Amino acid sequence: MRSKIIIFSVLCFVVPTAPAELPDNDIRGLEARHTKQKPASPNDIAQTINKLRESALEGNAAAQYRLGIHFTQSRDYNNAYKWFHKAAEQGYTKAHYMIGLSYSLGRGVPQNQEVALEWFSKAAKR
Repeated sequence: MRSKIIIFSVLCFVVPTAPAELPDNDIRGLEARHTKQKPASPNDIAQTINKLRESALEGNAAAQYRLGIHFTQSRDYNNAYKWFHKAAEQGYTKAHYMIGLSYSLGRGVPQNQEVALEWFSKAAKR
């Protein structure tokens, strides 16, 4: 029993916590220092989003999903739902989950726990 307490105590001090309270710029800077890369410039991000959008419009389900993630992070939930739904129509499992989450939280669609559960079930069955 004593060894379990010691292990737990050590883990409490060893396991780092996520910087949840940092603003986006600080997080990007922290990620850059951690990976030893420069933070992406706004121009780089815009170019990446444009390429992602082109691929999504061509029907690439992974690109549609990633575009949905981008819009979720930008808090544009209507567009996020639109792209998640396009990816889900092609059977992209992660998109099923994100649609469920959209309905569960009422982001981009009216909140509806029953519909959310249906989408979560679709994701789980894949």
